[in-house]
Amino acid sequence: MVDFLVEMEKKITGEFSTDISISIFCFVCFSRAKTTQEDPRRPASLSRALPPRPPLAAERRKTESDKMGLPHPFATLLPTRFLLQVFHLIAVLTVVYDADGISKELVASQGGDLTGTKASLEAVSWAAIVCLAFDFVGLFLGFSVFSVKVNCFHIMCHFLGALLVALFVSEYWNTESYTYLFVFFNLLPTSVELYKAITVLRVKVMFSA
Repeated sequence: MVDFLVEMEKKITGEFSTDISISIFCFVCFSRAKTTQEDPRRPASLSRALPPRPPLAAERRKTESDKMGLPHPFATLLPTRFLLQVFHLIAVLTVVYDADGISKELVASQGGDLTGTKASLEAVSWAAIVCLAFDFVGLFLGFSVFSVKVNCFHIMCHFLGALLVALFVSEYWNTESYTYLFVFFNLLPTSVELYKAITVLRVKVMFSA
């Protein structure tokens, strides 16, 4: 009888120890899995030792913009630049298609040769159209779309260019003033766009070599 009781005690103790071991093993596995899920990019042994990664500057700016409800700068700059280039092109095309009437008004108010005045207006206008076409190509190919300064410069130039060309058509300024408008508000932004295009293409060639 005593041997039977001793044998039963050993069985019960063994089963109880086995249950405790299984419980401890499950607890350790669960704790390790939870620690790994906190940051899956780090090993489980270092997840509690290392501090969390601070956000990058771009992430901080994006988070601040989202909190304030502000759009990304390029979401505003690129459509504005495109629309102002279109307005500038429309103003220049107005000079091309109304070159006869503008030339007659300029000759009547300021004197000069009608043929020479018309030829000068058309030459400057077509040169401005070529510059605007290159600006559109640079915009669509992305040579300067990621430069805030260049986009702001284009916006300023094309806004002033469209406004002053419209005033030239309505107020009948002299031909020299139209040439100055071409130099400052067509040729200058096209030169900046050409410089950015050369820089981008040179960098691509260097990395592809």
